Amino acid sequence: MAFNNSSFSSDSRSGHETEAQFFRARFRSYDLPPVRDALVVGSAAPVALDALLQTLRLTSLESFVGIPVNDDIVAAVIVRESLLKRLPGDTITRFALAKVKPSMAASDVLRLDLDVEILIEGTI
Repeated sequence: MAFNNSSFSSDSRSGHETEAQFFRARFRSYDLPPVRDALVVGSAAPVALDALLQTLRLTSLESFVGIPVNDDIVAAVIVRESLLKRLPGDTITRFALAKVKPSMAASDVLRLDLDVEILIEGTI
């Protein structure tokens, strides 16, 4: 985020005022798509579920699935379809309601990065 801080000085010999402006900027690459695993969409988010899914269709080679949620804060969870092969949608939704919802406002759209590890034991 940039800010502008102006300072003025005057040169008493010439009678001219000079202005110096200082600012700080930070930048980094923009990830496309702007989501890796999931989005938690607030019920008063400025963008609708359909619009978010359309944006993901246009910006990603991955497929995403919208899971509507009946809640006062969370309207939906959008999940990368390939992730649903490892983790059921209702598990992700329950996790979002239990762990993400307490930290969000109804107007938020929050990115959720999940590290899923599957351990399998057995004999063949």
